[in-house]
This record gives sequence, C-alpha cells and structure tokens, in this order.
Amino acid sequence: MDHMSQHLKSPWVHQLVRSRPVYTLETDLVADICIIGGGISGIMSAYQILKDTDRSVVIIDSHEVGHGATGHNAGQLVASLERSIESLVEEYGLEKTAELLLSIESGWGILEETMRDAGLDVPYSTFEGYNVYSTKKQIHDQLKDISLMYQAGLTPKKMYISQEHVAGLEIPSLYTQYYEVIPHTSILSLSQTIDPGYIAAYPHKKGCLNSAVLVEQLATYLVQTYTIDRCKFYEKTLVTQVQLDKDIAAVTVQSGKTIAANLVMLCTNGFENFTIHDVDNNVDHTFHKHVKGVVGYMLAQTEEIDQTPSAFMYCDAEYDTPNATSVAEHIDVKKDIAYAGDYIYTTRRPYDLGHQESKNLFCIGGKAEILEDSSVYQKSHAYNAHVKEEYEAFMAKTFDHKEPEPNHRQFIWHGLMGYTENGLRMVGFEKTNTLLMYNLGCNGVGLLPAIWSSKRIVALLKGDTTKSLFDPI
Repeated sequence: MDHMSQHLKSPWVHQLVRSRPVYTLETDLVADICIIGGGISGIMSAYQILKDTDRSVVIIDSHEVGHGATGHNAGQLVASLERSIESLVEEYGLEKTAELLLSIESGWGILEETMRDAGLDVPYSTFEGYNVYSTKKQIHDQLKDISLMYQAGLTPKKMYISQEHVAGLEIPSLYTQYYEVIPHTSILSLSQTIDPGYIAAYPHKKGCLNSAVLVEQLATYLVQTYTIDRCKFYEKTLVTQVQLDKDIAAVTVQSGKTIAANLVMLCTNGFENFTIHDVDNNVDHTFHKHVKGVVGYMLAQTEEIDQTPSAFMYCDAEYDTPNATSVAEHIDVKKDIAYAGDYIYTTRRPYDLGHQESKNLFCIGGKAEILEDSSVYQKSHAYNAHVKEEYEAFMAKTFDHKEPEPNHRQFIWHGLMGYTENGLRMVGFEKTNTLLMYNLGCNGVGLLPAIWSSKRIVALLKGDTTKSLFDPI
C-alpha cells in the first residue's frame, strides 16, 4: 500500500460524469409503469419500453442511477450462469435449457444495438476469455456441460487440457471431441498464471464494460429523447410501500407522495426495504424466499497499459468443497448458488483516471458473504479486511508480480447481489397479481441476462404468452 493511493469507492462510480440534475419526488403522479430501481435492469427496461411501446414510465431510485449493484460489480460481460448446464438439464430438460442459454447469448446483440441506436460512448471490449480449472472433477463437469451445449445446438469451443496431466484425469472417451491436449506451459500462458496447479482452460467470449457509465448515458439519452409526459426520473427517493389493488397500483415514497400506476416493476436487489400490500393478500410478502442478499467484495488496481483486455475465472481445489453452512443445512448448491463454492474472477481493461492518465485497471472478485436480511446492507459498511488479504495472497500466488509505480491507485469496494431461489434471473409478471412485474436477480453474472430481460419485459407487455425458465416461480 505504500506504493499507491487507495480509494474506498467503486472505480465504476469514480468514472461517472453526470450532467443531469437530481430530482426527488415532491408531488403525486400518474404513470403507466413505475420502475423501482435505476440500475441496468431498470434503465434497460425503461429504454426498451419507451422505444417499443407507447407507455409512460417513471423511474425511481433510492440513491442515484447506476449507484447500486450496477456501479458496484466487476464489470464483466459473459453469456453464462453460475448454475451448471447439467443441473439445468436435469431439472428442466435440454430444450428449455437451450432456450435459456440462447436468450442470454442474444444479450450481446441487444447491447450493441442499444449503444449504436442511442449513440452511447461507453468503452466496451470483447475478447476470448478463459475459465481455468485445477481438478479432475472440475474438468469432467465442464466437459459434460460442453457436450450438453452441443446437444442443444450451440457451438462451444473445445477445452484445452495439459498434456502432462491428461492421462491422470481419466476422461471418458465420449468427451474426446470436446477437448484438445496442449503443453502445460501453454495452459499457464493462456491463463496468464504462474501457478502450476491450473491444468485446463476453457475459452469463450467475454467482455468488459462500465455498466454504471452505460446506464447514466442511457438515462441522459431517455431524458433528452422523450417528453416529460412519457419519461421521468426521481432519484434519492426512497420507496416505503407498494399497494396493489384490483386495477391500479400505488407506490408511496418517504415524503408521503404517491405514484399511481397501471404496473409496478421491481428492478432492485434492495426491495426488502419497503412493504408490498396486495388487496387479496395473495402476493407472498416473504421476499427473502425469492431473493437472497449476497455481499460481493472486489478489489482493483491500476497498471501500465502493457496487456490487452481480458477476463478469467480461476477455480482452485477449494472450489470443489461445499461450505459448512450448505453441508449443515443440506442445501443443494447446484440450485441455491449463493452457497456454491468460491472461485476468483479477474478482469483487465483500459481505465481513464482523468487528466490524460490512461492506465489499465486490473480487477479481482468472487469472495462474498450471505446476508439473511439484505435490508440491513449499506454501501458504507466496512470492507472485510480478511477478504482483501485473501485477494492479495491469491495475486501473489497466481500472477507474476510487478511492483506498482507510485502514481498507481487501488480501489476496494463491495456490492449487494441478489440470488434467486432457483439460481436463475426472475423476469415477468407476479402470478397472483399482474400489476406487479419482476426483473431482478443478478446471480453474480448479471449484465447480459439483465440486458436480454429488457426485451423479454416488452414482449410480455405486448401479450407474449410463451414460457421461459426466467418466469417468476
């Protein structure tokens, strides 16, 4: 730490440049749709609704746009889930799982279309990233998933496996077509690691994006493009209650003002902070049943720009060991992925410090704590010092360490993620009262599913009756 300055702040929020004034709700309103949450889910949903329907939208956020989980992540783009494909096929079948995977994959095109059509200027890079494995179980599990992807009509790439270790992995012959054997030194080179414990690498498309900058630019575009009758933003406005009647919903905020709406959409991981009342008492108010709060810890530091953008997931041997809570409570970690094994992910991309200081930003994350009551979460909570030590120990073991220059910076931050009961995003109408919609549950890999789900929201609003594994349970 003597070599760099430290910021107890997300580097993505640090980069935000804002030109819009902040308005709080100070009068009663009427709107077609009230969106609660101004992160990537809420803003992307508002964008698609305004673009493809004639409905009016009011967006409310308890902080400012992009300052929640959207501004407190690691900024990785990947068409992936934290649940294994095998577990999804076992539960839902191959056809429905294939539809789910293709839905997430389409997020790439939706993102690029949105950035182009709205004229957004957000640094964005894509590349071949790698999931890196260290044990026979991890490699067998990934090869099984690759084979299922092929059966589903997808075209995944082959896994690379260390020539020096392949014989001891006892890989079934049916997986032969799904991997390629290369020297162990090549595995380490592809994985950008010096740790010889990593013996396989699976390549697939990944990307980097500052989602906080994305949603702020998109919010500015919406304000400039649509009249005030169709699009309003109210920030630093805390919701206290949602009342669902037969034909109308009422959203009350801390000041006592109310928004009457035909539909309320929850796009937030912090909605336990307010109550929801249903006229027929059919809506399940125990929302912890649906979304479990998980605090993810991240660390980043600037570097010289001497490497290209990248993203990795590193699974060491401990990844195979269930945590004590899941064992004691007999939790199925294939579904309740909040309790699944820890892995480390890293990203690297150019980062503008301002004053013409262009650097790379190396970011690391993956360590998390479960909050049984996520309403107690505050962005001001102290950063877990033990996690920082774990990250620094991991970097020392895994990477060829370079002593940082004095003008480099380090950021440490945390963010609240929402993990749903089945490990999948929740997108659609509340089954017992269709005045309420959900678009939530980041599940740790949130950006592309959140981007795709905005299109799904519009399709449902237009009367689409097709089923999806993302439908509320």
